Formats: sequence, structure tokens, C-alpha cells
Amino acid sequence: MIEVVGDSMDPTIRDGDVLLIRHDRTTLQATIGNVIVLTLDDLLYVKRLQGSDQGDMLLTSDNEFYTPIRIPRREWDERVRIHGLAFWHGGSIRKR
Repeated sequence: MIEVVGDSMDPTIRDGDVLLIRHDRTTLQATIGNVIVLTLDDLLYVKRLQGSDQGDMLLTSDNEFYTPIRIPRREWDERVRIHGLAFWHGGSIRKR
């Protein structure tokens, strides 16, 4: 379980929401297209993992103001660690 900081996954997941993570889903095949928690270059992220036609991996945000992060497949093993698949989120009730 982690608390999200930031708005890159807004409106799906918001700043302050809590995520539950399946730690048994840590392979590329198990996570493509889903929201994952990962470490990239020693920084923790919550992103959607997309494959590309060149074999590179693309990390995308649900917030359109964030640029996707492209990682060449040959760099994936040394730069990325998938912690798991986010399968539930929740947060406090927000004021209108």
C-alpha cells in the first residue's frame, strides 16, 4: 500500500489517494496496459505501462499535461524495477 503524491495520474488517481498493489504482478507481460508502481532510475512512479512497436516501453500518465517516458528495451533491466500492479485506490472525500 502506498500514498500517491502528485497529479500525473489525475483524474483516475489523485494526489493523496492510497493504492493497493499486487506484488505478484511484476513482469512486463502481466502489467502492460495497467497502472503500475515502479522505480525508474531510483525514483518511484505510478504510471501506465505501454509497449511500443519498436520494443521500447512507454510509461504514460492519465493527466494529458505529462509527456510519456520512453525507455529503450535494452535499458529496461538496468533502469526499471516493477514493484507491482495497482488494483485498488481510494482517498478522502473531497469538498466541492
